[in-house]
Amino acid sequence: MKVSCLHFAFSLGILGFVACPGTAAAFSRTTNPWTVSVGLGDPAPSLIGVSLAYQSNESLQWRGGTGFFSWDDLQIQSFGASARVHVLPTRLTPLFGGGLDLLVFRGSGNLQGLGETTLLGSLTAGLDWAITDNLRTAAGFTFHFPLRLNFPFFEIGFMF
Repeated sequence: MKVSCLHFAFSLGILGFVACPGTAAAFSRTTNPWTVSVGLGDPAPSLIGVSLAYQSNESLQWRGGTGFFSWDDLQIQSFGASARVHVLPTRLTPLFGGGLDLLVFRGSGNLQGLGETTLLGSLTAGLDWAITDNLRTAAGFTFHFPLRLNFPFFEIGFMF
């Protein structure tokens, strides 16, 4: 029975730090350093967001993006800037990061007492997977302060 490397990686899930024959040595995050992503929860607190990222070396990625969240009469536009560190030089790697998010509130209501334009700090932890040389996905959690909420995120991006 022949099992493809991609099928093997999917089968292992999170434990899939898989070096597929002929791909591990050739992969570099800086070959296609730019990424355009669409995601849920990034920048938080956004239901849907878009971001542009630049991979300055194998481990450091600089990101900027905007997102939108609406609930009843409250609309929040978020603008974020952050840095992420990819821990391993592999296709699947843990990521950690930090940044700033500017929240612009419109309408009536508030979010944990915040109802005006607010600047938040954030810490991020998750997994990043470069599925191919041009397609990547990431998922994890963003922890904001002074908010006491943790926001999950999921994104898919095109690297070029």
